[in-house]
Amino acid sequence: MANKVCDPVAGCRIATRTWSWSPNVLDVGRTLKVCFTAHDDSGCSGRNEYSQVACVDVEVQRPALWWESSGSVLEGEQVLAAPDCSIKKCLLVNSTLSTPDISLASTLPPGVSFSQACSRPGGDTRLCSKCFDIRTSLEHVGKDWTLCARASDGSGAAPIQRCFRVRVPRCQSCVRPGESVARFAKRLGLGFGENGWRSLWMSNANDRIDGSDICAVTGSTSGVCAVPLHTDPDAVEPSQRALVIGPTYTMADGDTIINIAAKFQTTVSALVALNADVGSGGSTRTGDSICVVPCSK
Repeated sequence: MANKVCDPVAGCRIATRTWSWSPNVLDVGRTLKVCFTAHDDSGCSGRNEYSQVACVDVEVQRPALWWESSGSVLEGEQVLAAPDCSIKKCLLVNSTLSTPDISLASTLPPGVSFSQACSRPGGDTRLCSKCFDIRTSLEHVGKDWTLCARASDGSGAAPIQRCFRVRVPRCQSCVRPGESVARFAKRLGLGFGENGWRSLWMSNANDRIDGSDICAVTGSTSGVCAVPLHTDPDAVEPSQRALVIGPTYTMADGDTIINIAAKFQTTVSALVALNADVGSGGSTRTGDSICVVPCSK
């Protein structure tokens, strides 16, 4: 206890003490009772006085890791990754004691990469953020992948894992930078001249004021997705805008790629290009859905 000076007017001054303790991993689960008492031996009252004993329990909690909800993809979330769309899905982990890291816990499919180094928001060493960068192509149409990452640190905290799904939808694709509807249609082989861009224009809800079909493609409910395509086929569309390529057709008994191509006035090669999972042999099953762009010979 610090010495106190008796002042007849102001009384005795207050004394303080600071207690500190740095537990280690071996102290996990331990509860330490720390007690204090104050005494006055300054002679102000003519005798030494002692306060009541004040105690506090200090519990050493087990180190823990958790995913921050504000910067992390949800467990089991399904992400639609249309071809040529760039999508970033991140994970942010927090640690009570140590510097965490996030490692890949699944195989990376084609078109998907994972951050090599942690980003630490605000320079906080107890945080780590890493991202999956997803960019698929028409070759991946129909694929359904599960991506997982695991977080750990050196404090003895139990590792945690999070997984989400990536599905490559059929009959959708994103506009590339500087691309017009006409160029988009030509690149995907959707027909020549007016047939190509008119088919796209009609497939993307331009007769719908609310643009709900376009919103369904992008997963957005904002007004941005309701903006119709330009009426000028050579006008540049916003980059990364997801467009519906055409309708899907459900295969019935007796259907083959060859007779579907004839029925919709398209070609087998065009159907296979838009439905890579069908394969060059054109094998399908009853109930399968395929992307069809009618009148695209």
